[in-house]
Amino acid sequence: MKTYESGEEAKREFYEHMKEAIVSSLSHLKKKAEKERINPSLDYDFKIDINKKSWSIIPKLYYPLFVNINLEEILKLPEVVSCMNFMIKNEFHKMIEMIITDKMVENIETYKKFLGYNIIGIFLRKYVEIKSGFDYDEIIFNNLYNELEEYIYTRGREIVAIAPLLNFELKGIEIIDLGDFIIRMLTEDEIKMLLRFGKNALGEFPHGGFFDTVWCVELKVKFPSKRRQEDLTPHIERVITALRLFKKGSVQYPAILEYPKVWKVSWGVSSYGKGERYMGPRYELTNEDVENLKAFWNKFKSLNIHNYPFLDVAIRRFNLSYDRKLPRR
Repeated sequence: MKTYESGEEAKREFYEHMKEAIVSSLSHLKKKAEKERINPSLDYDFKIDINKKSWSIIPKLYYPLFVNINLEEILKLPEVVSCMNFMIKNEFHKMIEMIITDKMVENIETYKKFLGYNIIGIFLRKYVEIKSGFDYDEIIFNNLYNELEEYIYTRGREIVAIAPLLNFELKGIEIIDLGDFIIRMLTEDEIKMLLRFGKNALGEFPHGGFFDTVWCVELKVKFPSKRRQEDLTPHIERVITALRLFKKGSVQYPAILEYPKVWKVSWGVSSYGKGERYMGPRYELTNEDVENLKAFWNKFKSLNIHNYPFLDVAIRRFNLSYDRKLPRR
């Protein structure tokens, strides 16, 4: 990806401005919380054990809400104002592709507030959630800053799209890399997010603290813009179709989860679950299947199905059969 010609000196300046702004903000929040005897909110999190395919809900102290309540005060701190001024001077509002309307063209204060909320505010919320408090930690700050810097100074955005695979298993291998996509195990963060999105994100909601789905298809797509991207659903569906045509087995997917590769401030899910799922034979891939699958995928992806209406209809009907239940006798 092409990066902005800002120079390493500008990045070093931004690092110092952000560090001073965050240290000052954390100190302000800590003093206020102690003075007003404010306790963090009680939230919940998921404890995931992928090996046992189990999950449980655990209590969690939630600090970001206190950041939100005090953000207006934080944006007035001298170190934070200095950081916002640096961002305006270096046109961060353009680098992150802030939506600028005609009425806002000359309104620098609006730009500053937007950058304050969407860079400093988000950074603070992510920081205190990881730290579970307001003490400064150099490692946490640097990890978050590196993500933020890559997000700001890199043109475009890389989006990760994953589709959990139901009734599916990799046998004897941990990953299949086909270039355009990979098949791998879900991460703990992905499983947590799918659980948060509810009933159909992992198929039928896993009652009893267990889930069956641990594998997924992953696409990484680089877009020229940091804002709106194309719908990745057709790309996922094409991969699922290829898997179904390649080998017997009733592989299905209940949802598509999308999130940025770096600076993960937004997660989105499209759920295609229809409640009860009807499974056929389990779909399994082994190391012996990999080369044949690669060859099949290379031929299949080059085929423009829309040029052959009869084939397009046949494939759509073929895929619909995976969601239909045979009538009972």
